Amino acid sequence: MIEYNHLCDRVETLDKQIEEISLKEEYVEKVQQPQCLIGIKTHTALSLIVETSDFNRFKKGNMYSAYLGLIPGDDSSAGHENKLGITKAGNSHLRKLLVEAKTRLYTRKSRI
Repeated sequence: MIEYNHLCDRVETLDKQIEEISLKEEYVEKVQQPQCLIGIKTHTALSLIVETSDFNRFKKGNMYSAYLGLIPGDDSSAGHENKLGITKAGNSHLRKLLVEAKTRLYTRKSRI
């Protein structure tokens, strides 16, 4: 129980540090932009910003989706086209954060 309390305190401390970082002048506006999407909070927004680095390198949304591994796979041969699930070939951490954000949204709606 002591270790559990210690770890909970550590997570709380890290969450506060993430909030402080997000309030720095260089991040404030950048963090607010993704938060306009339902389910995305400060931690997810800051992770998207830091790990993506420069969103301008993606000319279109589908390129960013491919970077995240969110595009559908395709198994085509001899005129036969077979669509598969998402490729999961991109940034797994950001993909998981976005899935968790969406899951939180659905969980919250189901309680209402």
